Amino acid sequence: MRFLPIISVFIYVLIALPAMGQDTLTFLNGKVITGTVTNTDSLYITYKPNSKWFKKAKTVSSESIFDIKHQDGSIDTIYYLSPELEQFLSVDEMHLYILGEQDAAAYYQPKLTAILGVAFGAGMGYLLRDGFYVAGVPLVYTIGAGISKIKIKNVNMRPTSVLSTIAYQEGFIRKARAKKAFIALGSSFIGTGLGIIIGNASAPQ
Repeated sequence: MRFLPIISVFIYVLIALPAMGQDTLTFLNGKVITGTVTNTDSLYITYKPNSKWFKKAKTVSSESIFDIKHQDGSIDTIYYLSPELEQFLSVDEMHLYILGEQDAAAYYQPKLTAILGVAFGAGMGYLLRDGFYVAGVPLVYTIGAGISKIKIKNVNMRPTSVLSTIAYQEGFIRKARAKKAFIALGSSFIGTGLGIIIGNASAPQ
């Protein structure tokens, strides 16, 4: 039993080593990528992804990057307030906006939207299976789900000072709404297909 702590530390080191000595790029959409930055300028940033499968260097627009955390601990903030580039948030506000996006991407789970999407699609698919309008069922449900209210849940235990900011809320809602719309479209599409299949199978021959 005394060897368990040593084994645990050994496993942790094996997992952590690949992430060490890497640069971290944070995108404005909340995405985070680790790799090695090889070139930066006012227009483009080139980096080699930390991936077993994709070793080729990638070039992205500097306007899509918020900051770069270098392996030596230094941070280069690429984003800046610029109405000319339609960047209307300050650096601090954009940081909060990205936190909202990341929390929504990681923790927002529209399970009820998925369940209702299958049920709605199945019902309408069954009723409209012989009509042209059945193709629009997923779209109608997705639009309805997209305009419904988004509730922010503090799963990541953010302080009130963060949750109460408009920037964080806007980032969370934007990402959550996109995620909800994707789930709504997929679930209602599946439900519609099931409704059509069931309806045709039960129809008198």
